[in-house]
Amino acid sequence: MKRAFGLLCLAVAVPVVAAACGRADLDLPPPYQAGPGSDAAALPDGAADARPDGTADATPDGTADATPDAPIPDSGPDSFVPDAGCSAATCPTGCCSVDGACIVDKTVAACGSGGNACLICPAASVCGKDGKCYDVNDCNPNTCNGCCIGNLCVGGNDTTACGANGAECTNCAGANQVCQANTCVAGAPKCSAANCNGCCSGDVCVVGTDPLKCGANGQACTACGAAQVCSSNGPQAGGACEAQNPQCNPGNCNGCCDGNRCRQGANQRACGQAGVACRDCAAEGSTCDLQANPRTCVAAPNACPTQYLACPAGTVTPTLPLQKGQCSPANLAALAAACGQGPDGAACVAARNAVPAACSACIAPFAVPFQDLTGLFACVAPYLDAACNRSTGCAADCSTASCDACATPQEEQQCRQQSTNGQCQPYYQQAQCTFTAFLGQGSFCNPQTYGNYGGWLAAVGKQYCNAP
Repeated sequence: MKRAFGLLCLAVAVPVVAAACGRADLDLPPPYQAGPGSDAAALPDGAADARPDGTADATPDGTADATPDAPIPDSGPDSFVPDAGCSAATCPTGCCSVDGACIVDKTVAACGSGGNACLICPAASVCGKDGKCYDVNDCNPNTCNGCCIGNLCVGGNDTTACGANGAECTNCAGANQVCQANTCVAGAPKCSAANCNGCCSGDVCVVGTDPLKCGANGQACTACGAAQVCSSNGPQAGGACEAQNPQCNPGNCNGCCDGNRCRQGANQRACGQAGVACRDCAAEGSTCDLQANPRTCVAAPNACPTQYLACPAGTVTPTLPLQKGQCSPANLAALAAACGQGPDGAACVAARNAVPAACSACIAPFAVPFQDLTGLFACVAPYLDAACNRSTGCAADCSTASCDACATPQEEQQCRQQSTNGQCQPYYQQAQCTFTAFLGQGSFCNPQTYGNYGGWLAAVGKQYCNAP
């Protein structure tokens, strides 16, 4: 039978084998999904579809098999049944992934609402607040928190472009008004914590480091006492009245001692308590822990995601060798049965630990969730040219480097979604070059050829770990 996998649905990350992104059987943020219904496109005359076992249909051109291909599951619109735990009742504002998780954060990789199945938005689109995909140039209340100048979304807090919730921007200056809190109001804005880093002298914001007008964070300025000075909290951070003693020491200073000056000890540039010497946490690359007793500098929280400046030279997805006899058919069958829900489930972990060490090591590059993409990239690597292999390597490296510092698995998952649609997006767009391989020589790597992750892992393991 001549059967094509379907049309390419361009996601933000890598291409998705889907006709109108119709099938969501496998939860693949940017992987490959089969098209709805029957064949989406005919193969060229004389060509036959490649199957995982290497066989090909022998039917004449233009004819159809009397029976469907057994290894390829039904890909029609009725084939996806969300997990009973996720529904409109339990997930009213989000969408349901194939494993029954309620995804509330709306991204191009998981877009939807009302407990419906999550969709992957096409390239050059965004997921709106209503869970629908919109063109990136479509500025409306569902795609813009600020205001719209034509199809351009801006912040909405400028006097000449003021507004919120995707409404058309208003030029406040034309009415002799100013923009305050995304709304045109009469006159100049009053000094407050919202618009002043120093202190407020009446309705005027001043630097806050003058002994007669000392303060910070938009609070009312105060005049320091005769034995006090107004110490700066740092650049554009105002100041605070502090005692200046002839000899600062624990006996006369509750804060920290900056030379002979007793400072409050509660900011990044002068941190400490009980008369100890002040520490400059900012210079140390740390932060002043105001909850500690005594106050002190502590390591700054890990950045998640970490800034990714560029893909290092030489970064590629390694091409793995085809090995013989590492995993027996019985080993692969056990993995297929235990790993249907993914590599991190308890049954799959136990099965991977139970197979021989050589088999476990051989399948390790593929024992990662589809969402991470590294297993898919590793599988298809032998069928890519050097430029495409670098694109997949850079995409994976960007996601890993961006999220290595995340403290919890939940933070890492959120970080990967954020980086895929943010700083790593250009690399994933370049990785769309894998399309031809997933539908050609590397079609056994396409997860939509199988019913679940376990079936995919066993088929890939047969190719790489029990090669003929």
